[in-house]
Amino acid sequence: MRNRKLVRFGRAGAVMAFATVAAAVAGETPLPPVPYPTENTPTDAKRVLGKILFFEEQLSSDNSVSCATCHVMSRGGTDPRRRRNPGKNGSFGDAGDVFGSPGVASKTADGSADAASAFGLAPQVTPRTAPSPFASNYAKSILWDGRASDRFVDPVTNQVVVQQGGALESQALLPLVNATEMGHIERGFPEILERIAAVTPLALADRLPPDVAATLAGNPGYPELFRRAFGDTAIDASRIALAIATYERTLLPDQTDFDRFIAGDTTALSEGEQRGLKAMREAGCVACHSGPLFSDNTMRATGVRPHRDDGGRADVSSSTEDLGKFKVPSLRNVALKRSFFHDGKRTTLHEAVKFYARVKNPMVGAPHNRERGFAPGTDPGSGTGTGADETAGYGSGQNPDEVQFVDNQDPAMADIHLTTEQTTDIEAFLSGGLVDPRVQDEIYPFDRPLLASEHADLAPQVTGDGRPGAAGVPEIVVTTPAFAGNPGFQVGVGSGPAGVDARLITWQDGVAPTTSETITLEPSAAAGGIGTITIPLTNVEPGTVLHMLWQVDDPNAPGGVSLSRTMEVPVFAPRTKSLLAPTAPREPLDPAAVDDRDAYVAQASFRVDWKAQKKGSPKDEFSVLGRINPRGVGADLSHGKVSVWIGDAQVLRDAPLDADGRLNGPLATASFDPVLGTVSVSLRGADLGAALEQTKSGAGGRSEVSVIVTVGGLGLEEPTVATEVPFNWRAKPGGVASGRFDFRRSGTARGTFQVTRITTLPVSAGRVRIVASGILDAPGREPFSAPQGLELRVGASSAFWIGESRLETSKKTGMIVASGLGAMRSLRIDTKRRVFAIDVEVDDPNLAASPSGSVVPVGFRIDTTPGTPGPAGAFETIAEIRIR
Repeated sequence: MRNRKLVRFGRAGAVMAFATVAAAVAGETPLPPVPYPTENTPTDAKRVLGKILFFEEQLSSDNSVSCATCHVMSRGGTDPRRRRNPGKNGSFGDAGDVFGSPGVASKTADGSADAASAFGLAPQVTPRTAPSPFASNYAKSILWDGRASDRFVDPVTNQVVVQQGGALESQALLPLVNATEMGHIERGFPEILERIAAVTPLALADRLPPDVAATLAGNPGYPELFRRAFGDTAIDASRIALAIATYERTLLPDQTDFDRFIAGDTTALSEGEQRGLKAMREAGCVACHSGPLFSDNTMRATGVRPHRDDGGRADVSSSTEDLGKFKVPSLRNVALKRSFFHDGKRTTLHEAVKFYARVKNPMVGAPHNRERGFAPGTDPGSGTGTGADETAGYGSGQNPDEVQFVDNQDPAMADIHLTTEQTTDIEAFLSGGLVDPRVQDEIYPFDRPLLASEHADLAPQVTGDGRPGAAGVPEIVVTTPAFAGNPGFQVGVGSGPAGVDARLITWQDGVAPTTSETITLEPSAAAGGIGTITIPLTNVEPGTVLHMLWQVDDPNAPGGVSLSRTMEVPVFAPRTKSLLAPTAPREPLDPAAVDDRDAYVAQASFRVDWKAQKKGSPKDEFSVLGRINPRGVGADLSHGKVSVWIGDAQVLRDAPLDADGRLNGPLATASFDPVLGTVSVSLRGADLGAALEQTKSGAGGRSEVSVIVTVGGLGLEEPTVATEVPFNWRAKPGGVASGRFDFRRSGTARGTFQVTRITTLPVSAGRVRIVASGILDAPGREPFSAPQGLELRVGASSAFWIGESRLETSKKTGMIVASGLGAMRSLRIDTKRRVFAIDVEVDDPNLAASPSGSVVPVGFRIDTTPGTPGPAGAFETIAEIRIR
C-alpha cells in the first residue's frame, strides 16, 4: 500500500474534489469474471500443473528458457531484459533495430550448434517485445499480430479442441516449437512430450511458491501431475496448452487503486491521478485504451515505426489494410514495464506517453495515403520509390523515435492531443492508479519460483585472452545449464577455420585435465568454423567448477594450435540452490590498510523482517550506492561483475553485468554508470536474516555490520567499492530491524575529491562562467560538517576563495550551501551522497581569450576539517576545461 498524504478540503474544495471524483467514476466498470471455454473447465489440479509448466525451463530445447523467463510477474508480465535485434534488414546499428527477448541459441535437430545469421552462437533475440499475458484473458486473438486465434486446434492431431475462447491455449504452444524462443530447427511435439514425461518437475528451480511446493511434495513426476489434472497419465500437446491457459486465467490484476476508486473509495486515487484518468478521456486515449481492461483488444496502426520494417497484422492476414497494425495492449501495470511498444525502443513510461504528443512525419504522407494519389512506386514506407517515400522518416532530418509514422495510421490517432499537464497527470494515473501491488510484489496468484537462469552466481564466466589463429581467438559458448546429472550439457566453439580439427580441454581444481574426442569444425557464414560437443555431467559433483577451453588446429597460430578463452562453469544440484552462497569465514579488513582511491560507499541501507522465516523474506532488502573513480570511464561493461558480502556471508557472487552495465534479476539488480562514476546494488528477498544473524546481539542491542561490495572487470586498479560499513541499528527479534549508512569510515588520511563534469560558458569579454560537479569523499567527523573553505584556481591564478564564514548547512535540505554568493551563482555540497555542484563566474581574460580546442587546467581545493586549514585537513584535484 502506498503512503498517502492527508488532504483537507474547505467547503469549496470539497465540492471541487467531489466533481473530479464524479467525473472520473462516471461510466467506469470493474473487470468482469474471466471467461473459461466450455472445453477447459478449471480445476485447482489443472491450475497448479499449468503454473509448474509456465515456469518449467526443461520445456525448452536446451533447458535454459521457460514461459516465465520472458514474462516476469513483477514487470507486469513482460521481459525486463532488452536485447538488440537487427530488424528486417538484418543489419545492426541503424534505425531498423528493435529490442526483444533473448531466447535459445540456434541448434539443429540433433542439438549441434547452427550459427544464426545475426546472432552467431549466442542466444537469438525475438523481433518484438514480450506482451503481458495478464491482458489476454478476455481477447479473441492474442500476441502483437493476433496470430494466436480464438479457435484452438491440436497441432499434432489437427483436431479442434476449443471451438471458441481458446486464444490462450493457441498461444501456449507456439514458443515451444519456435526455433528462436524455446525450440530448435524442426523441433516437433513428439520430442517435447517425451522430454517432459521423463524429467523431474521444476528440477532447475527453487524457492517454490507454497501451492507448487505442496503439489511437488513427495516428488511426483509429470505423468502423475497430468493424472491429477486430467484423470490419466497421458501427456499430449493439448493438455499442456489447457493447463497453462488455466493458470494464466487466474492472473487477474484487479486490485489496483483504480479498482478501489470505482468501487466507491474516493480516497484511493490522488487528485493528480484523478486528473490523469479524466485526461485520458479528454485527450482521446480511450478510443483504444477503453473499458476496465484499458484496452479494446483491437488491432491498430499507431505509427510507432514504418510498416515496411514490421507489417504487424498484415504478416498474418496478408491484407494491405492491416499494414502496421498491432494489438492494443492493456495499460494495467504498464508502469512496471522496462520497455514499451512492440519494438521495445522506449524505456520509460514518460517516453511512451509522450509518443502520442509527437509530430507526424511530413515525409511519410497521411492516413489512408492511397486516397491521396501517390504515384506508383512512391507509396511511403514501401522502400521501392525515391525521395520522401525512400526515407520513410529516416531521412527527414528527424530522429525516427521522435515522430509518428502516419502511413496507414489509425484515424483515431489524429484526434489525440496531449498538453504537458495532461501528460504529467496521465503518467501519475498509470504509475499509481493502475498498478496491482500483488503483481509488483509477486504475491499470490502472481508468486513465482526462482529459475536457474536467474541465479547470477551460476552463470559461466570467461577469463583469459586465448591464443589467436587465422580467424582470431576461437569462441567458446555455453548456453545450457550445468546441473549435476545433466546428460546433455553442451559446449560450442565458433570463429575457427572451417574443416580443421578441434578438441575441448576440461579440468577441475587439483585434477588433471582431460581431452575430449576430436571434432571437425563445420563451415558457417555467421560464425566461421563451428562445432559442438556434449559432456555428460552424470558423475560431476554439485559445487564443482569446471574449467574448459578449446584447442583448434590452425597452422597460422603459434605452435599450430589456437586456443579459446577459458570458461569457468559452476555445476549445481537441481533444486538445492540459494542466492545466499555459503562460504568460509573471511578475514576482517583492516581499515587502515584499505586503499579506496578507486571506489567507496556513499549510501547503504537494509531492512530485515525477523518475523519471517530465516530462509529469507520477500520484504528483506539491502541496497548500496558506491562511487567509482572516473578511471572507469569507457570501461568494457560486458566484463563487469558484482559481488556482495554481508558479514561473513557472500550474498551475491560474481553476478555479471550486461553490455549496458546492468544486472536485472527478480532478487538482485545492479548498475554501473562509467560517466557519473556510480555503482548501485539492490538485493531483495535474499537470505539477509541469516547473513545478519551474527549481529543481532551487539552491546545495547546495537551492532556494526561489515559490508563489502566489489566490482570486477571494469579496469579499476582497486575495485573494492565498500570497505567496512558501520550500520548503527537496533535489532528487534520478532519484529523488523533496519539500518542505514550515510557516511564512510575511510582508511585513508586524505580521502578523494573528483570532478566528474565541468564546462565553461562565455558571459562577456574577459568573463567566463564555470559549471562543475563531482564527488567528494571527505574523512572527518560524524556527521559531516561544513568545510573551512573552498578554493578554485584557473590556470596558475586563484579565481576565488570562499571561507567557512560563508558556508552554512541548510536546515531544509541538509545540504551545505554558500551565502552572499556574488560571482558564485550557486554552491551545493550534499553531505549524504557526497556530491557537490558549483556554478561560478570568473574574470579571466586569458581563459576568455583561449582559442577553441585548447585545454586549461582548473584546480579545486577543499579544507574539510574546521579549524585545521592547510594540507593536513585538505585535499584537492585538477580538472581540465576544453574551450569550445
